[in-house]
Amino acid sequence: MAERVRNQEVDILRGIAAVLMILGHSFIVYPVNIASVPWCTAIGHFIYTFHMELFFILAGYVYHCIGYKSYIRKKIDRIALPYFVFGIAAMLLRAYGGAAINGTEPIGEGIIKLFFRGGGYWFLYVSFLIFAVYPLLDRVLSKSMAIEIAFCGLILIVDQYVKVTDFLTLDTVTHYLPYFVIGHIMAKINRGGERAKTSILVSTFIIYVVLDSYEISNDEKLGAIFHFIRAVSMCYVVFCLSKVIFGRWGERRGCVQIKKSLIDCSKYSLQIYLFNGYLLTAIRIILCNILKIQSPFLIAMTIWIGDLAISLILCKYILPRMRLLTRLCGIKLGENK
Repeated sequence: MAERVRNQEVDILRGIAAVLMILGHSFIVYPVNIASVPWCTAIGHFIYTFHMELFFILAGYVYHCIGYKSYIRKKIDRIALPYFVFGIAAMLLRAYGGAAINGTEPIGEGIIKLFFRGGGYWFLYVSFLIFAVYPLLDRVLSKSMAIEIAFCGLILIVDQYVKVTDFLTLDTVTHYLPYFVIGHIMAKINRGGERAKTSILVSTFIIYVVLDSYEISNDEKLGAIFHFIRAVSMCYVVFCLSKVIFGRWGERRGCVQIKKSLIDCSKYSLQIYLFNGYLLTAIRIILCNILKIQSPFLIAMTIWIGDLAISLILCKYILPRMRLLTRLCGIKLGENK
């Protein structure tokens, strides 16, 4: 079967989401608490209002299943296998890592989390469950866009008003499934290739600002429905801005290089996520424990840039030389070429 052509717009958006994810994780709380520094708090809050939701929207946008057996086999290779490899390594590190780790965890508790609650790599656990179940749901949902929208609304109501169990991360699956569905709906709508109107872009940005301001001023988390509206609004704004910057201005020298870097971050976004915890810990130890650096800006920027740079170097130049590690990291052979 021929490989599907990569969607450059999706690659750029996924690259942006990966870059934001690493930046958000760079605001550490141990051994120096820079997350409480006002500018770190503000940037972190902004990132966490939509960046993981953007990942799930994009996953729904590119969702494609022809033949469930081959489809699920690919998801096992690309998601489940790396989840268990890196999840077990992280579990052992937390159990026996000592003072270098931000909080230890008994091995028994780590095993329960790994198999039944997603552990530190919850995103992969939740993604795999959604990918596994969605082809079954899609048999009904694909009959009508109205059914898809109604289902999305129903799950949002459940997420807001029903206390869903955290067993098998079903509460988290319930929270992120509507974003996957809305991404799939957006893919169908976008086939017409219509350009976004400025009025819609401005309106969605205003919606985001109003809802976010309400949350901040009331010091109270938004419910699932309003959080969904806020997150989708900002994802739409980011989508439109990326089309302008990398589409209309895409041939300018600076934009071309940034675009290439974002596409690389997209191609290896899974591996960037997998390596993040280990690289963050290593860089944090060097900066804070060995060099005794206290500057929030220097710590955050070094972790952010260092984490991304090392991850890309590993994925593009080192891992392809080691076939076993390449597979364990979820990289498809030949993907770097």
